[in-house]
Amino acid sequence: MENKLKFLYETGRKEQVRMYLRTQNIRDETFDEQYKKRNDCEKIHGHIKGTVKFDIKRVRNQSRKLYSLSSFIAYQLLVLTEMQNKIGDKFIWKVLLKKWHQIR
Repeated sequence: MENKLKFLYETGRKEQVRMYLRTQNIRDETFDEQYKKRNDCEKIHGHIKGTVKFDIKRVRNQSRKLYSLSSFIAYQLLVLTEMQNKIGDKFIWKVLLKKWHQIR
């Protein structure tokens, strides 16, 4: 049966494969319990994601100036940290400076 399902899937008959798998799941007596647990988990995950997520791409697209300014501030904080800890000239600073100039 596995080979038949694989053949159907590879020849573009994905809906038939889905129908077969759904039927097998429904026949399983523990399916409802497992599905309910997953549904509860997805609901909680969706709520957490909606509450906590910060979409920097949206901010960047809405305000290029704000994104550029925040990048500059982050760069300045990194330089200040380097100076306070006497790290010295490292390769990473050159990379960050080059990226900052590309953003501007």
